[in-house]
Amino acid sequence: MAMIETADAMKNLDDIAQTANMDGLYVGPWDLSLALRHAKIADFESAELLGVFDKILNVCTKHGIVAGIQCPSPDVAIKMSEMGFR
Repeated sequence: MAMIETADAMKNLDDIAQTANMDGLYVGPWDLSLALRHAKIADFESAELLGVFDKILNVCTKHGIVAGIQCPSPDVAIKMSEMGFR
């Protein structure tokens, strides 16, 4: 798995997902939201951050790989699972 935590990772997401033997992408929402200069860090209610998560999920689906994400609580884990993260 590759860790997605930077703006460069988001710019190169499709290329990263196509790396030989890549099984999945794992999102570090705190570092990623900092890198993308979001107003609130790891705000799991933010439409802007949820849109970033959707992009990651779509790329993973496109390439048949797993999407994982760090979650701060069981409630957020359920929400992220319902979005498609594993």
